[in-house]
Amino acid sequence: MSGYQVVTTTTNVSLVGQVGTQSIVVNCPANLTVFSAFIYRVSAGVRAPFPGGVDWSGWPTGRGQWTFALRNTNFSGYVDIVETGVVCVTAN
Repeated sequence: MSGYQVVTTTTNVSLVGQVGTQSIVVNCPANLTVFSAFIYRVSAGVRAPFPGGVDWSGWPTGRGQWTFALRNTNFSGYVDIVETGVVCVTAN
């Protein structure tokens, strides 16, 4: 591996109570490979963990792509700003 680049995206998330789900896809620039990924909620401009009842998972969906899935199991809705990102590298 050589060189790395971090790609982030900010998404407005609105999940209805108990059944709310949303997917977010983050792509590396052309010819780069996903090395790792991260997700945070951004509350008042500060990165923070998700509250109880809001969970997520993530997996590579291509050599240069990562997909996150958020789910709300709370009775009330969940609205927030979420930052997702990938660390991309050149695979030598």
